[in-house]
Amino acid sequence: MVKRVTFQTMMSSLRRSLERVPEHRTGRNIQYQIADAGLGAFSVFYTQSPSFLAHQRHMQQRQGRNNARSLFEVDAIPCDEQIRNLLDPVDPSYLRSPFWEIYERLEAGDYLDDYRGIGGTRLCSLDGTQYFASQKIHCPNCTVHVREGQTYYSPKFDN
Repeated sequence: MVKRVTFQTMMSSLRRSLERVPEHRTGRNIQYQIADAGLGAFSVFYTQSPSFLAHQRHMQQRQGRNNARSLFEVDAIPCDEQIRNLLDPVDPSYLRSPFWEIYERLEAGDYLDDYRGIGGTRLCSLDGTQYFASQKIHCPNCTVHVREGQTYYSPKFDN
């Protein structure tokens, strides 16, 4: 019998991967853990808020709790700038293993059967590549698109 895939199982896989990211900071300013920054950045996909910190602070004031702690187990919430400072130097390869681990669990549990098209090919929505693009924020690993004279940077999706 295949083990059920839960949100916590997926988060545990992501956290384990982020905890393996080598420390790249040289100073003594290590108030925030790289894993917390990574989980904070990941949570933006669930909150649909451009400022993770602002959204979590607002939720904490309104409801007395926040998703950073309850869903993503983030101990200390770094600000948006600090998240970028902590994650920009990190090689994207550190996030490949949790992606494939989660994918294999979903595949083994038959969760992905409904997402097959003609000839058994996998259906994949690409709308997110347009939605998560910036004209300002980028790194050497970004995909660059020029549309109507405007340059857009987005995450590079490769394996």
